Amino acid sequence: MLFTSAVKTSTPTSTATATPTPASSRRSLARLLADPAGDSDVEAIERLLRDKRISSANRIKRFLSFTLKSPQLVLAALLGMVDDLPAIDAAELSKALPSILSSKSADPSAASRIAPCKAVPGIFAHSNIRELFTPRHALSAMDCLPRGLYDNEATAALLIWALCLRSSQDDFFSAFMKLLSRSIVAPPPNLALSMTCSLARLYAILCLLADDVQRLRVLLCDLLMDAVDGPHLLPVLANALAVWPKALAMPAESDDGSMPSTSSGARPSLTLIIRAFQAVVSGVHDLYAEEHSKNEADELYSVMVEHCGWRSPSEAEFADRIMVEVCDILKGLEHDLTIYPIVLCAHSILTPYVVAC
Repeated sequence: MLFTSAVKTSTPTSTATATPTPASSRRSLARLLADPAGDSDVEAIERLLRDKRISSANRIKRFLSFTLKSPQLVLAALLGMVDDLPAIDAAELSKALPSILSSKSADPSAASRIAPCKAVPGIFAHSNIRELFTPRHALSAMDCLPRGLYDNEATAALLIWALCLRSSQDDFFSAFMKLLSRSIVAPPPNLALSMTCSLARLYAILCLLADDVQRLRVLLCDLLMDAVDGPHLLPVLANALAVWPKALAMPAESDDGSMPSTSSGARPSLTLIIRAFQAVVSGVHDLYAEEHSKNEADELYSVMVEHCGWRSPSEAEFADRIMVEVCDILKGLEHDLTIYPIVLCAHSILTPYVVAC
């Protein structure tokens, strides 16, 4: 199970209770939704979420109802659980996200702008909050929530992460993230750009909590390859990288962005993929400036310049030149070499934007 170690090391803060009757369950649900407050309500939320008689879809609906009313109590209930939650419907959770996040969405007039950093009052008071973060981070809970998140997004991220930790399904996190990525790369027509950017920030912070930078890189590659003409491409890219810039940060050893010659024995690395990203996104920046606003395009692109070490759009390499370089590398590369997927990824990123070799 993906989260086995975190679950096993948690400290129980509540004891198991008897299964409620259908009538008492309905009364508890109504009372909690009307006025949740106190430790007894935390225990009641735990009982209602762990009720094995309800479907996985209804479990998520209860989770959503509690979250909209009192997210702190829900988090306390999840952290205090001794046993895992029964089945949870990842699709229902994915569909519920706009409801959780819509209360404080970005202003539609500035829908694609980077969200400011805001405090998350009360959510970190619980004694078990640190179990939500992997030991490799070696950071405090507040440090793990980077700039570029609204308070409701940070709260939603912690709640979803706790839900994943408590899920008895091995593939719940992966299934949920796959559904979330689809909504980001190819958002439904009725989904506002501000909400798409909010989902991108949420996706990035969940990847950070899972210490899974590769998952975020895959999402951004899919975005660049599948949303070629999408107006959300630049805003989503900037908002995701504002949360976790490491995903596409230029490695320190390649500050000039140059690619070592293969004739010298040097091997392609992540730098090649980032160079391909820079070349393509610089062109996307110019197109966005023409169709929307140059100031907004500059603001979005500045995230990559300031936090990822990218060149400015005017100084970026030309995509067709990098494509020639990539094609030359591929010609002399065996498919079973470990670097082959890296070079092929760079080729796939460039293909929708330039003529292939």
